[in-house]
Amino acid sequence: MRRFTFRLEHVLNVRRAREEAALADLAAARRALAAEQMALEQRRARVRRALQEARRRREEGEDPALAAGLTAFLEALEDDVRLQEERVRQAEEEVQSRLQAALEAMKERKAMEKLRERRLAEHLAEAAREDIRAMDEAAALRAASSI
Repeated sequence: MRRFTFRLEHVLNVRRAREEAALADLAAARRALAAEQMALEQRRARVRRALQEARRRREEGEDPALAAGLTAFLEALEDDVRLQEERVRQAEEEVQSRLQAALEAMKERKAMEKLRERRLAEHLAEAAREDIRAMDEAAALRAASSI
């Protein structure tokens, strides 16, 4: 019986490598998303602290000019939060894009592996048929020699 060789083994290996690269890209995009989400939370916490400080100063009867400056500062912080929310949205889109690429690469690899399994099953079936033929020939020769 000849040894099984899958003629498309190189293609299968390339598809495996593509899948691994796509998964690595997805992991990097998820890390970037987590970093952007953390930065957003930090900015929101800064806004909360500034609002608390503004309330405290208002209750203490601070100078109105100072309150106006604090209001402008709060608006700048809120603009910063909106910009960071946009960065988070873009990072989420990137994760979705990388996820789709990883799923496609996985699908392509699985298709090649399924083809390899089918070819291996065909090879094994052919080997079994050859073994049966050889045993039939040996039995026929023994029967003919005993006559």
